[in-house]
Amino acid sequence: MVKELANCKSLDLGKPCYLQKERGALLGMGILTSNGDLWVHQRKVIAPELFMERVKGMVNLMMEAAMSMLNSWKNEVEDRGGSAEIVVDDFSEGKEIFIKIRQLQKAMAKQSMLIGVPGSRYLPTRSNRGIWNLDSSIRTLILNISKKYEHDSSTSVNKDLLHSIIQGSKDGPFASCTPEDFIVDNCKNIYFAGHETTSTTAAWCLMLLASHHEWQSRARVESLDICQGRPLDFDILRKLKKLTMVIQETLRLYPPASFVARGSSE
Repeated sequence: MVKELANCKSLDLGKPCYLQKERGALLGMGILTSNGDLWVHQRKVIAPELFMERVKGMVNLMMEAAMSMLNSWKNEVEDRGGSAEIVVDDFSEGKEIFIKIRQLQKAMAKQSMLIGVPGSRYLPTRSNRGIWNLDSSIRTLILNISKKYEHDSSTSVNKDLLHSIIQGSKDGPFASCTPEDFIVDNCKNIYFAGHETTSTTAAWCLMLLASHHEWQSRARVESLDICQGRPLDFDILRKLKKLTMVIQETLRLYPPASFVARGSSE
């Protein structure tokens, strides 16, 4: 039965509706919560951007962003005499959006006496008003960035994930949402799918390496031997076998998504 469910490709088996109702401010009707024709269109738009060949082309961008961050940390440590307290949850671009999304997460995670009461999310309580304000702010920021991006990309060829989402918002089956909702909800979903999973895995990976000094030494020796001070690229990353084993074992022990809920639409 489990195998049959895993192989089932029918659109009658999709994500449960409570995700959109109870977590609408966070997830909306993005690719993580949508069903039917809308999900098919979203997958068609987003999936090609995550193919391995496209990811290979992003390695240099990832390295430049990482080196910029590491250099800023190095300068901060030097300025403070050899040690410094560094907040790693920081972003150079889109920082305000990320901060507000985290604030929205915390606001929705707070317990309420009205949990489970039908219609409670529509009541103008202090908690709900805070959630509505954050949701509105995030929506405005994302739409402003998408409009600016669309205007700038009109004079240059810059096809990436955001470009695909913007283009996909112009020709989709939007019976249940607007093109603006399509952009906002999928940008939020990409944040959770990209940031939350990666940060969770990285945190557990560092914890496991700190607990197993032998593997920490093995991974360090391998990295120094293969990299030899050269800038990272896709070919070098493929040669880091021991580090790959550490990451895969971390994913096995502590998967970033513990379960995937499914529900029948019939």
